[in-house]
Amino acid sequence: MPSAPSHSGPLAGWSDGMHALTPAQISRSAFLAAWDELTNCASEPNPFFEEWFLSASLANLPESAKVEVFAYIVGGDLLGLIPLEQSRQYYGYPVPHCGAALHANSFCGAPLIAKGHEIDFWRTLFTALDHKPRQALFLHLPQLPADGPVAEGLREALTEHDRPSAIVHRKERAMLDAEISPEEYLEASMTKKRRKELRRLRKRLAEEGALSVERTEGEEGIAEWTREFLSVERAGWKGAEGSALASAAHTEQFFTDALVGAARSGRAGTARLES
Repeated sequence: MPSAPSHSGPLAGWSDGMHALTPAQISRSAFLAAWDELTNCASEPNPFFEEWFLSASLANLPESAKVEVFAYIVGGDLLGLIPLEQSRQYYGYPVPHCGAALHANSFCGAPLIAKGHEIDFWRTLFTALDHKPRQALFLHLPQLPADGPVAEGLREALTEHDRPSAIVHRKERAMLDAEISPEEYLEASMTKKRRKELRRLRKRLAEEGALSVERTEGEEGIAEWTREFLSVERAGWKGAEGSALASAAHTEQFFTDALVGAARSGRAGTARLES
């Protein structure tokens, strides 16, 4: 069962309920602190809606995009968050609707919801959207995992008021879900012959000069590493085909912003192989 609101969370003073916020409002220090707490207690992790990724996404959206971040707040605590976008096109058809706002490099649309508050989050979101009936005919939730507490809470909330729903597209994606160490994973996923071949290739590469692997954590060296990575990628086949991150200014800026934010949040480090 959800715990009773303490009314002493990072957002103390905010009214209980669902708030539709602009990108500027979610960049305030109090909200960022609440967002960090929600990330750590979400029933289903989703890095694409964590602050470091979502802030970079919103900062690099087209000017025509109409995105609001819907935040579910109770007792000063942020208990749920999802970015939603108003659109008048639905798979090429002129149908006004509201949908989860996903960056082109986002691969999961599950909202961040504090454990135990899944049904309340969906129920409150639906009520908030009901007050804007002329802006959208329905809510579209792309890339939402079909199983887990978030989806189960959605189904419960839909059933409560007999709201119709349908799955319009289904896709299977690969996911690494392992509790073993990197060494154990490598041994289990790669044959002994293949590992021997990689050791041979590393030895050959070392003949060109002494090899060293440099690793850093946090923001140390992240800007320099990012510039070097983008340069190397652009120099290869992706650059030749125009699909490298640095082939377009907005994707280059997004990647840079996201990595800096991830490193600042302790979500990324760097590794460099040099000879």
